[in-house]
Amino acid sequence: MKALLVLISSIALNAVGASQRPNILYIFTDDQSYRSVSAYEGAHDWIKTPNIDALAKSGMRFKTCYTGSSCQMS
Repeated sequence: MKALLVLISSIALNAVGASQRPNILYIFTDDQSYRSVSAYEGAHDWIKTPNIDALAKSGMRFKTCYTGSSCQMS
């Protein structure tokens, strides 16, 4: 996770130059899929997320992000 944030930050710094500071908003949620945000093509028809959609329209979205998480009970 830290490596991803460092990569995004370095790309943003190179893109805007040394005199400007980048404006980065990274939203990381738990127990959510691409089907629960209407900005993604595979979202359920009944999902409405207009504020997140507005951010997605003017920003960058991750379309192929996979995790290998697992839940265990002991």
